[in-house]
Amino acid sequence: MLGDIRVYSSQGQGSSFIVCIPSKAVPPPPHKHLRLSTMANIKERRLRALVVDDVQFNIVVLSRYLSKMGLENIETARNGKEAYEKYKKSLEEGNPFNIITLDIEMPVLDGKSAAKKIRRLESEMDSLNKCLILMISGNCGELEINECLNKEGEIKADAFLKKPVSLEDLKSCILNGITN
Repeated sequence: MLGDIRVYSSQGQGSSFIVCIPSKAVPPPPHKHLRLSTMANIKERRLRALVVDDVQFNIVVLSRYLSKMGLENIETARNGKEAYEKYKKSLEEGNPFNIITLDIEMPVLDGKSAAKKIRRLESEMDSLNKCLILMISGNCGELEINECLNKEGEIKADAFLKKPVSLEDLKSCILNGITN
């Protein structure tokens, strides 16, 4: 399947197994809102992004991809709780994030729980345009993907990307799904 398997083990501390299988991104459904027709529109609109992952390497890669796409205002968080707090603060300051990438499996508060809290906060604020939430995972099945993308559910993610995320897949999701 042209994938990769990695094993990390420390005596007395446990083992981690990472299985990467290349696949295409699940495209976001078309939005009724404004679409970005070109990458230039991203820079012109001065969009803000929040990259959330507990692995520093993933944060660096996604931040670089977003920078290549013209985003200049990129912040990071290491878990869902920190992400939620940063998003809430951005709303209070009147300068909300437009794009949030959320890894699903993180300590403290996982990505799905953080997305639920973010969507709940957005629903409490009537005039707020929703941010684009991109869920990211290297290990999940069809059921979990559908749970994230279910517009009637609590998560209501705009797209789902499987690791390793490519620049093209990320760009496609953002160009097809930006809402504010």
